[in-house]
Amino acid sequence: MTDGGSESSLSSDAVTWAGRVNGTTQVTQTLTLQASFFYRAPLNVERGRFGSFKSTNIALRQKIYGDQATVSLRFVDPFNTNGFKIRVGKDDIVQITERKFGVRGTFLTFQYNFGQTPKIRQPRPEETQNAPAFPSG
Repeated sequence: MTDGGSESSLSSDAVTWAGRVNGTTQVTQTLTLQASFFYRAPLNVERGRFGSFKSTNIALRQKIYGDQATVSLRFVDPFNTNGFKIRVGKDDIVQITERKFGVRGTFLTFQYNFGQTPKIRQPRPEETQNAPAFPSG
């Protein structure tokens, strides 16, 4: 809610909502697909209205050389929906503004891991049975 403080000033009282969906699926044993979608509903503002906002990202990740390397392909805003539109004004004049953020892109990444994964030693049952509940000081 916004209010300029007098009866002649602009004011607005509106509620909006937004939602995000993220998903990951293992297409094959070595190929992973990730996708995310964000949506914000339209919003009333002083003498106007913001349109809805949508954003989508999709990524594919392929393991190669066992677990030592991966190739990833990421698409940012593949459907060209990232942007906003606002309409404001009075009866005699209206301003419409539309903006695209220009963030569309495709990214190709190669990652190679050197060395080995550190091995974590599991405690033996006899080590945990006689251990004090609290550290002694």
